Amino acid sequence: MEPQLSAPVTVAVSAAAAAFTASAPPPTSPPVRRHESTAFRHPSTAAAAVAAVVARADAPLVRTPPAAGLRAIIVVPVRNEAEGIRDTLAALCHQQTPTGEALPPETWEIIVLANNCTDNTTTVARRFAHARPGLAVHVVARTIRAPHNHVGTARRWLMNEAARRLTLVGRTTDGVIVSTDGDTRPTPTWLWHLLREVAAGADAVGGRILTEHPVPTAPNAPPDPYQRHARRYHLRDVGYHLLKAHLEATLDPDPADPWPRHHQHFGANLAVTPRAYAAVGGLPALRCLEDMAFHRALLRADLRVRHCPQAVVLTSARQDGRVECGLSTQLREWAEMGLQDRPHLVESGYQLATRYRARYVLRALWCAQHRGAHPPGPTGLPATAADLGVPADWLRDELCVPQPFGQLWEAVEQRQRDEGRWVARWPLIDIRKATQQLYQLVHGQQVWTWKALND
Repeated sequence: MEPQLSAPVTVAVSAAAAAFTASAPPPTSPPVRRHESTAFRHPSTAAAAVAAVVARADAPLVRTPPAAGLRAIIVVPVRNEAEGIRDTLAALCHQQTPTGEALPPETWEIIVLANNCTDNTTTVARRFAHARPGLAVHVVARTIRAPHNHVGTARRWLMNEAARRLTLVGRTTDGVIVSTDGDTRPTPTWLWHLLREVAAGADAVGGRILTEHPVPTAPNAPPDPYQRHARRYHLRDVGYHLLKAHLEATLDPDPADPWPRHHQHFGANLAVTPRAYAAVGGLPALRCLEDMAFHRALLRADLRVRHCPQAVVLTSARQDGRVECGLSTQLREWAEMGLQDRPHLVESGYQLATRYRARYVLRALWCAQHRGAHPPGPTGLPATAADLGVPADWLRDELCVPQPFGQLWEAVEQRQRDEGRWVARWPLIDIRKATQQLYQLVHGQQVWTWKALND
């Protein structure tokens, strides 16, 4: 049985929502999150949107026509991955259902983009593809010129190509673009779980990413302090974010992303429909963190993003990564923090609870406003603005703007940074203390009152 928050918390959230707007649904039936035009969901409109995004891309990467039954395309940007690309492709080629049946090979394909490689990655990948003629594995080699020679460009090229090919076979609305990396190995049922989530209504899916930390090469070898610190800080971070996701699912539940869920939505394990991909203008071609920017764009458009715990990949915990700012960079930073005994500072459990509570109530106000029930009244809005640390008049004006809720919430977060009151009220604390707070809140071991949240 799943642990739940204590009764006072549920009652407090329900009472607060009722006080702010009579039309707000109870927490067990949260306000509608979607604001997307229904016209966009029509196949012809979605296909036109995909065509507009793809038209800005370069020439097609793959000349071979897609199979008529194609449903999913896995894209893999790689640079100098000769040592690991074979393992990645082998894991991809063994995708199956939970009962062990191989996924029909005519329904999915793989596109590898070997960009700016100085080793024999392309040769290794092509040999692998030629040895498995039963599955479409396209290996493309390209040199991306400066200043665009980074993972953001490579992944965008690939995702654009996948969107183009799925549109050619009429899979704009129910096809799936799947992204992973060249140092990553999906588990056997990974693709099946991603496809299942999209079939259930998700516009995008973030899968679970587990790391493979190196093991000592010699028996009884003492652990490397650098690796030990990186692993310890990493595990603390994972525990904190999983509890954070659980609290969010409890206080501001999303019907498209119910608990159990997780917190990851990164390029090593990410799926999106061509329709949703086009709705946000495609993947931003950033030098790094392009996946996080893409996730923010999905939320800004109120698209349905699912964090599926069963869609699992294993990725390298190496600290000499191929991108400027990725997991390897974070692991190096954590290792340095451990060696210097520096604290890992994060948002407190009470800060997160206040945010989720206020966001839930703000969404109820947004729904009331844009459903035409009544404009934001003077009773509850000032309290919500005070909780969020933004001016009430500004928040009232923003609520009246016809915009997706995700766009409104992004404006609130920006205003919080500009005002400075939210940051001043909630200083960062050590991750171990924050994790303890989250555990107590999630598992109901702490009496939680409005005063406790605001002290």
